[in-house]
Amino acid sequence: MAPPPAQSIPVSAEELHLLKKRSQILSLFYDFNKRVAREFDKAAIYAEVARQVFEISNAGRLLIGKRGLDDQPMIEWATYRDDVTRAAYGKMPVSRSVIRKVMQERVSLLSRDMTDVKGTAILGIQSLMCVPMLGQEEGPLGVIYADSLHRDGFTEDDVDYLTGLASTVALTLESLMAHERLLHEEAARTAYRRFLPPHVVDQIMKDPDSLQLGGTNQVVTTLFADIRGFTTLSERKSPQEIVAILNNYFERAATAIFRHGGRSTSSLATASWRYLGRLSPVSVTQSMLSKRRLPCRKSSSRSMPT
Repeated sequence: MAPPPAQSIPVSAEELHLLKKRSQILSLFYDFNKRVAREFDKAAIYAEVARQVFEISNAGRLLIGKRGLDDQPMIEWATYRDDVTRAAYGKMPVSRSVIRKVMQERVSLLSRDMTDVKGTAILGIQSLMCVPMLGQEEGPLGVIYADSLHRDGFTEDDVDYLTGLASTVALTLESLMAHERLLHEEAARTAYRRFLPPHVVDQIMKDPDSLQLGGTNQVVTTLFADIRGFTTLSERKSPQEIVAILNNYFERAATAIFRHGGRSTSSLATASWRYLGRLSPVSVTQSMLSKRRLPCRKSSSRSMPT
């Protein structure tokens, strides 16, 4: 027995338009994630946000707002649909009261007619939408604000789309900030490790305030080391050989010093000054410090030619 023919379900033009728009929104979300997945330029991320907002809505202007140092709203980035729209806007101001409200209350705002929002009527701006960028941080990272010179420039679907996009942007920005923080810390570690032992570098990175301006009083052992018979040695060796010997000597001496919690302060020709002790407030006795000098001396001696 043949199956009954499939019955067609009537769909209105409005419903069909809504389905197409939601399909477009899903496609834009996928496209956004694909485009910014490996993007480390904040301006490029914002430009992609603007491209999508202009494609999905009737926005004429888009900006990224954030909280300034004085806790007042500030504009971090802004753009227009095109040059014609830019000229039409002229020097039209932005509703900072809307940005402040969205950031403080952490809610999305849609106004199809600016006269229905108390205190936000701006000459020329007819409609706007503004949503917070909420990530894993305690407060919003900022807002995405879009306005239009036309009434009913935005729909509920537009603000729902922008709310979801703002959350994605917030997570992207948090990843970007974490990446920049790691790069900064690694650069700082590399610089510190040229002069300080690893445990001191770790302490500085973990608690920068542990270092006090003016220094602190501590008991340390100072090690002065020089190469015996270097003048005679230099007369028998070529300059290239002398440089290689000194590099090997300083590398071994510094490694031994760092291994025993000391730090290298300076080197002059073949002489070097080292401090054996800790920069952290740990009790170190004089006998403990003195015992560290012998292995440091032996390590340096092993690097010299016989």
